[in-house]
Amino acid sequence: MKHNYLDLQQENRREKVLSLLSKCKSQEEIAKQLGVDQSTISRDLKQISEESRERIKNANRNVAFEYERFFAGNEQVIKALWEIAESDHAPDPHQNSQTRDRIEALTQIEQCLKDRLQAAVGGPASEMNALRYASDMKNEEAEERRYKAMMKNDPLFRAVAEEEGTIS
Repeated sequence: MKHNYLDLQQENRREKVLSLLSKCKSQEEIAKQLGVDQSTISRDLKQISEESRERIKNANRNVAFEYERFFAGNEQVIKALWEIAESDHAPDPHQNSQTRDRIEALTQIEQCLKDRLQAAVGGPASEMNALRYASDMKNEEAEERRYKAMMKNDPLFRAVAEEEGTIS
C-alpha cells in the first residue's frame, strides 16, 4: 500500500496522540502539545478506535501466525545457544564477554517471542482478552438498549423502575 506524505504525517500524529493518551492527557492537552485543533484529535481517536476494533476482529487469525513465529524463533535461539555451548575455541576473556552478551541478547529475544505468543493466545494484555472485553461491552450495550425499550414500551416496568429509583 502506497502512502503519501500526508498519510505518513497523519499516521505519525496518531502514534503521538495514542502515546499522549496513554499518559492520561486530555484531548485539549494533546491538541495543544501537537499544535492542532481539538477536533483533529477527536477524529484521530475515532480512527484509532475503529482500527483497534478491526485488529480485535482479526485477532484469531494472528494466533496461528504468532504461534508459528514463536516456535521458529525459539528454534533459532536454541540452535545459537547450542553453537555457543559446543564451541571448541580456547578460552579468551574478550570472547567470553561477547558470548555472554550474545546469550543475553538471545535470552531477551526469546522473552519477546514468548510475550508475543502469550499476548496472541490470551495472556493478560492480549487481543483475545480485548476481544472478550469488546464482546462484553457489546452485550452490555444491547442490554441497555433492551432496558430502554422496555422503559419506553411497558408502563408497568417504567412505574416499578421509577418507584425503585432506578430512573427519575
